[in-house]
Amino acid sequence: SSNDNDLYWKHMGKQIQKHQGEFKRNKLTSEKDSGDWEKYVDKDRGIGPIVDYTTHHYTYPKVMMELPNDSSYPPFESLGAVIKKWSQFSLNTPPSTIVETIQHFDFQDPAQMDAAKKFRNSELPFKVINVPELKQAEKKWTDDYLSWHFDRKEINLSLPMSASKKKKFEKYGKMPISHGSCQKS
Repeated sequence: SSNDNDLYWKHMGKQIQKHQGEFKRNKLTSEKDSGDWEKYVDKDRGIGPIVDYTTHHYTYPKVMMELPNDSSYPPFESLGAVIKKWSQFSLNTPPSTIVETIQHFDFQDPAQMDAAKKFRNSELPFKVINVPELKQAEKKWTDDYLSWHFDRKEINLSLPMSASKKKKFEKYGKMPISHGSCQKS
C-alpha cells in the first residue's frame, strides 16, 4: 500500500541521515579523505578509481597442490576483522599490503592446473593467473582503447576527422558503437 511505501521511505531517509552523521564524525585517515562527506557523493563517477589496484602490493598464499583434509579452506574472517584492517570510512586508503587468501594457480604450469581442477571439482574458490589470452587482452584493452569503443559517438566517414580522431580510428579500427561508458583508471 502507499502508506507502507511512505513509511519505508521515511525510514530510509532516517537511515541515510544516520550514516551521514557517522561519516562526518569519523576521523578520516588520508589527506584525500579529509573534508565533508558531501565531496564524495557521486563526484568520482566517470573520473576513475582513486586506488590503482593493478600496482598495489599483494601477498599470496602458498600454492596448495592437494585439497585440505579439513574445512580450513577457504579461510574465513569475520567482518569486524576485515574492517579493522581496512576501515569502511577510508576506502580510498587500503592497507599497504593486501593479503590474498584464495588460491592462485598458474595456467602455464600443468601441475598447478591439475590442482586447480581438484579445487574446481570440490567446488572450492580459486583464481587462475598467467592466462595468455587474458595477458593479450590486458595489453590491448587500455583505457584509451576502451574509451574509444565505449565513449565515442558514431563516426560519419564522409565528414572531416580531427588528426587525433583519425589516428585512433586507424589504430583501433571501426567497430559497432557500444551504448555503455568507460571509466578511466
